[in-house]
Amino acid sequence: MMCFRESTGKFLWQIVHDKLPGGRGNDWPEEGICSGPVVEGDRLWYVSNRCEVVCASTETARSSGRWT
Repeated sequence: MMCFRESTGKFLWQIVHDKLPGGRGNDWPEEGICSGPVVEGDRLWYVSNRCEVVCASTETARSSGRWT
């Protein structure tokens, strides 16, 4: 997940998730996050490639929780 400033296009931050062990059976190569993010106030919600619901700050990308 990458974040850019809307007004200038400046890169702000990036969230990276490691691939799952086990290869193609669990996590296809060259595939990333397959869900669109939802922004609510200062929180960003999305589903990672590990099937975790992630809630992160829109300002810092720090995660405030992950649920499976």
